[in-house]
Amino acid sequence: MIYLLHGADTIKSRKKSRALLDVMFVKKPDASFIRVETGDFDENRLKEFIGGQGLFENKYIIFFDNLFSDKNVKEILLKSLKEISKSENIFIFLEEKLNKTELSKF
Repeated sequence: MIYLLHGADTIKSRKKSRALLDVMFVKKPDASFIRVETGDFDENRLKEFIGGQGLFENKYIIFFDNLFSDKNVKEILLKSLKEISKSENIFIFLEEKLNKTELSKF
């Protein structure tokens, strides 16, 4: 499942992201939370997040914080969106600026 929050008003976007996370933590109290910022991104780890759920493992809530600011990371994520959308885990994207092409891919 994918959630996308974006906009130039970062204060408002961050406030909405906190509210969304609060709801997710109530709905999925056993889920593991992982925050990924630009410097923390690892493509192999992304693949683990997409498919990384065993029979008895908890779901993940993965929060991608403004990763599209890095061109290489953006390319990898855009190519992976279809796989991400099929994952049992929850992916939340918080981005400042997205163009029409990027939005259409979501």
